[in-house]
Amino acid sequence: ILDTAVTIVRRTSKGKKITEGDRGHFHHQLVFRFGLNVRQAVLLIYALCVVLGVVAFMLSGPVAALVLAAAAALAAPPVPAAPPPPADRAQDAELAREGASVKAVCGQCHPLQIVMDTPMSYEAWRETVQKMVDQGARGSDAQFDDIMDFLYRTMTTINVNTADADALAGVLDLPEAAVQAIIVRRKNQKIADFADLKGVVGADGRGLDARARLIFY
Repeated sequence: ILDTAVTIVRRTSKGKKITEGDRGHFHHQLVFRFGLNVRQAVLLIYALCVVLGVVAFMLSGPVAALVLAAAAALAAPPVPAAPPPPADRAQDAELAREGASVKAVCGQCHPLQIVMDTPMSYEAWRETVQKMVDQGARGSDAQFDDIMDFLYRTMTTINVNTADADALAGVLDLPEAAVQAIIVRRKNQKIADFADLKGVVGADGRGLDARARLIFY
């Protein structure tokens, strides 16, 4: 309930719809800001629920607390093995919308495969999209914003030894802990290749394989 209330206030204060997805929920913060994996985040939330539940039981009377705690222990299923991290639904929805804008605007003049076969730096993409506009590409401001976001997240090249923290997080879709691990490592020694990079970020680098062709050293 508290997470929902905070989310409503946060989105309203930013002028967003309260139904618009983002990564501001409590469980998102545990994963993306504090670097926990999905299993750790779930177990931490379970632990907080248990602690708050015990406090509530104690406030309602020791006998009631004992009875309810015993019932909960008997009824609680075992913690299942951690599944693969689920795709962030809000991020998937954003990417789908951005991809639709790419298809609607860029697809007017050329096959989309041309875009997907030509990763470039973000500056080069900006120049390319501006040329499209100058040559008559038609679309709304929102669609062109979507196109730039899509290209940034899926088709932008990056040098992991020189990119700043925002670029590492945005282009490679890495949590803060993995970004900091890269920055700390390259201060002492450059990252040599893809295998070296995956060794630095560890389990947080599950999505790097799909972006391998975008990464330079």
